[in-house]
This record gives sequence, structure tokens and C-alpha cells, in this order.
Amino acid sequence: MPHSSKPKSNASPSTFPEYSWKLIHPNARLEYYQKPQDCDQALAKLPPGDYGFDMEWKPTFVKGGKENPVALIQIASADFILLIQISAMKELPPRLKYFCESPDFIKTGVGIQYDSKKLFMDTGLSLYNVIDLSLIARSVDNERWKGQYKLPLGLARLTEAYHSQTLPKGKTSRSNWETVLNDQQMSYAANDAHCAFTVLQVLRQKLDLMEKKPNPRCFTFNCVRGELLHVPPLAPLPWGPENPDYDPGTSLLHPDHRSNLLFQIPQTTPVEIQVLPLMDIHHPQYLDKEIIREHIIGNGLAAVVMVAPTVEVADKSVAMAIVLIVKNSPRTTTVIVTRVVLDPMTLTESVKALAMPTVSSLSPTPAMN
Repeated sequence: MPHSSKPKSNASPSTFPEYSWKLIHPNARLEYYQKPQDCDQALAKLPPGDYGFDMEWKPTFVKGGKENPVALIQIASADFILLIQISAMKELPPRLKYFCESPDFIKTGVGIQYDSKKLFMDTGLSLYNVIDLSLIARSVDNERWKGQYKLPLGLARLTEAYHSQTLPKGKTSRSNWETVLNDQQMSYAANDAHCAFTVLQVLRQKLDLMEKKPNPRCFTFNCVRGELLHVPPLAPLPWGPENPDYDPGTSLLHPDHRSNLLFQIPQTTPVEIQVLPLMDIHHPQYLDKEIIREHIIGNGLAAVVMVAPTVEVADKSVAMAIVLIVKNSPRTTTVIVTRVVLDPMTLTESVKALAMPTVSSLSPTPAMN
């Protein structure tokens, strides 16, 4: 499986080739199931081991609307990619329950803590032996990844780091996953799950080379009836993302780091500022994997960062900041965000400062913990 130990220093994300499971494992079989009995036969063929695990559901476009249930479950390895459309089934395949709840099958993905809880809420399925891809990346490649241990790393970012490829997102992620899937949807869903699997294999290679290996409990958990619990021998104690040997460095999100930072935006770059009301931060659309999910609340504002495809961000893990949505532009824009909470008046003044051709400095109010 081709990969690079470090991303190309002279390449921006837009210059990376697109990730495709067909190029990495051309002999893998992509299978799409809408009937439980057919799905059971396929699941029965899966051997124990690592599997990329992902889910999709129909987005909710109504403000404050209830999140739709899981429509599609993706399971991927080097040999198989199964797309299981449970929204088309009257009952769940028995082998799907076995796969999810057997510790012999290791499930991995980004944002999988939330996904595992949602899976139980929507289907009643628990998920055993789960590896959070962000946490294992921070644990085995701490030199590369800094910032709070629990902060998620997007799958697209991990793909760039370990494959020097870009993972296409676009509008497909927000399409209707309850209808018969088209080729574009199947390709998107297959790549997401397969990429989680291949990134895990790269990280396992790094883990094998470590002299002092992290405890698997730092990134592995069970989700039993919607609760995150330790795997044996600490089961059934509650689990949380912790690694005592992890070095957060001097990231913008380090709890002790309070220095002012700079916003550096070229005058020609179009910038749109959006302030999210407090209630909106919990809306399902802000839990999309393209959006960093950490937030902090103060002065009636919720702060979250959304990164456009052509934007290079000094630390993409930044999540506690002003809401900045940078539109696509032929020019690359560098955005450096700080851990601040601004009231509407200060935000207005900040927008004016961003339009200045020179670099401007913002004075943050104290951050809330």
C-alpha cells in the first residue's frame, strides 16, 4: 500500500491526486446491499481483523429539525467494501449485529465516538473494539499532531498526511442516503470507509516501530448501549480520550496558551463572516465531518471553524475561534485563528480589520473553559 511518511512540503491540498480505493486495492469488491439475507451472506465471509467503519444519513435542512436515522453503513477492508443500506430494510441483518458486537472485528473511523452513540440510538446496535482514528494518529505520530488530545482530525486531513492524496467531499456528503444510491454516492461512501482502513494500516506500521508503545486503551473503546466504556480488562468502566504520554505542544488550543494571534488575509480574498446562535451549534449540520466539532460559548455566540477546500490553515485543529468561512478563491488564503470569544460589536470591528491589507491583531476576551 503506497504512502508517504510525511506530506509533501511544497504541495498544497489542491495539488494532491484524489484518493480512490480502486487504485490502492484494485481487486477489492464493492458490494451494495438493500436486502438483509443478501447482506448476511456477505458479512459471513468477513474474517476477523481491521475494518474501516462509517455511516451516512439523510441531512436535515430544517433549522432545529430532528436528525434523521442512519441510512447507510459502510464496512471496508483490503478485500471487501460493503455498503449496507439499512434504511431500505425492514429488519437488520443478524450478521450485522454479530459484526458490530464482536471484538474480533476492529472498527475504525473518524468521528466514530459520535457515530457509535448514534448507531445505538437509531438501531439498538452496540459497537465493540472501536479505534478512534484521530486518537491513534495523535498517539503514534505525536511529533506531527499537536493540540488537545481529544480534538478530532478530519479524515481528509489524515489522507493528505499519510497518502499525499485528497479525499473529495463536496455536495455528495449532504445528499439523500435513503434513496437508491447512484454511482457518485457509492464511490464517496466506499472511499470514506476504505480510507479509514488504509490510514489505520499506516498508523499500525508506525506503532510497530515505537519503542514505548501507547496503551491501546488510549484510543480503543466499546460503545455499549450508547455508553463509551473501556475494553477489557477495565470493562465496564467509563472510557474517555486520555493519553498521559501525549505532548500537546504549544498549539493554539493548549489550555495554558492565551497569547494574541494574528489574522492574515489578503485584501483580494472574499471573506464571509457568519455568527451562529447558541442553539445552532448542536444542529446536525454542524456535526458534518468537514466541520471541526469543538466549540466554546460566550456572550451568546458559539464559535466553530469551517475550512474551504482551497484554504491552508496554520493549525486545522483550531476549533475555538471566531466563525470564519472562507470562500473558494484562486488565491490561497492563510487563516490563523485564536481561542477567543468575541461579542457582536468586537466581531464587527474584527471584520473591518480583516479587510485591511496589513496584518491586524485582535485582543481576545478571556476564553471560557
